[in-house]
Amino acid sequence: MNNTTTTVASALDGTKTAENLRQAFSKEAEAFAKGSIFASIASDEGNMSAQRTLAEHSDNDKRHAELWLGYLDELGDTFENLAELSALKAASSTNLYPLMAEIADEEGFDEIAEKMRLVAAVKDSQSRMLQSESDRIADAQALYSENPETVWHCHSCGFNVMGNTPPERCPLCSYPQCFFTRG
Repeated sequence: MNNTTTTVASALDGTKTAENLRQAFSKEAEAFAKGSIFASIASDEGNMSAQRTLAEHSDNDKRHAELWLGYLDELGDTFENLAELSALKAASSTNLYPLMAEIADEEGFDEIAEKMRLVAAVKDSQSRMLQSESDRIADAQALYSENPETVWHCHSCGFNVMGNTPPERCPLCSYPQCFFTRG
């Protein structure tokens, strides 16, 4: 974050504007998610004009959500973002979804309760995966210090190469090293 945004975020602490920014973020995030889902439905139905419109509007909503988070100084670097999302998913898996499943059970919605329990398990798994990725970033040396038999996979074009480290650039598509993961 740049100093201007950090200064703005500090000035926003405890204000109604900060509350409004959080609410605006929430609404834009909801519109983004719904727009993405609705665009997929339009695509599945073969309505590509509606799909493009919905996808574009959804992308706009994502940018708006990003803008509001920026003012709140809640956009960190990748390491910080992984940690925050991991914690959010962990809380959902241990607090939110189990409680919701219990309520659904009490109200006789067995199928919904089971789906909530399954989503809680997914959130727990995702939290652990995000934490693992965060751990790899924290130990950057471990990311590229493998044995010479390590296969590196380019997520841009699918090219695979073997070695201690991935190439600086993919020989096939020229994408940078960060597009490679252990394959």
